[in-house]
Amino acid sequence: MTSETKGGRTRLLTIGAAAASGAAAGALLGWVAALRTGGDPALYVPVFAAAVGPVAAAAFWMLVLNAGETRRLDTDSAADVERSWTRDAAAAAFTDLIVLLAAGVVVQAVAGWAEPLPLYCAAGLGAWTLRYAVARHRNS
Repeated sequence: MTSETKGGRTRLLTIGAAAASGAAAGALLGWVAALRTGGDPALYVPVFAAAVGPVAAAAFWMLVLNAGETRRLDTDSAADVERSWTRDAAAAAFTDLIVLLAAGVVVQAVAGWAEPLPLYCAAGLGAWTLRYAVARHRNS
């Protein structure tokens, strides 16, 4: 057996293990939800397995089964300049968003005007975009 075939089989087994554990986690969550709400487990278990299973499988694969590869990619790309721009822009945009949220709380407490959530989402994305463009322009 060549290493290419062996690597492909190993990858398929890893993905299969992740899918099985994701479906099991979703089914367990559905069973617990059925017990807590008094619902029918025959309905809750497959619905939760189908809805939660893929997300749980992806998380299990990424965090447990593929952790070595993820760590290798993080160390290999640590010197990537665009990654550093993104990280710096995200940190600064997070600070901008916290300040904006604090101002929004003050405005709501004083004036009673509640800002809609999409306004904060748009402001956060706008702050990140502006910060990234500034970092890119400054370092180019």
